[in-house]
Amino acid sequence: STHEQVSPESNPIITKALDYIENNFTTIHTIDDIANALYISKTYLFYCFKKYLSISPIRYVQAKKLMYARQLIKEGAKPTEANEKCGIPEYTTFFRLYKKQFGFPPSKNK
Repeated sequence: STHEQVSPESNPIITKALDYIENNFTTIHTIDDIANALYISKTYLFYCFKKYLSISPIRYVQAKKLMYARQLIKEGAKPTEANEKCGIPEYTTFFRLYKKQFGFPPSKNK
């Protein structure tokens, strides 16, 4: 039997989704934002992400936002500026997600 290699590059939906996210992650708030932009159902988008990337689309977007925020903070931005710029408007949500992602609060990121 041939075992097909499952790589994200082999799926055009994933390729398009990742491109879209890369260019728009600060303004994406829900999975609908991505699905609508790609003219696919959010169910199918979710399925593709889980299959090819083993992560939900929203978790992927959150990780992008948090990595961007971390970079901004390292470059001298205040955590309250970073959360706005990365697209997580509620600071309490940003703080919780940041701490969960990196293991320390944004204020400790130098």
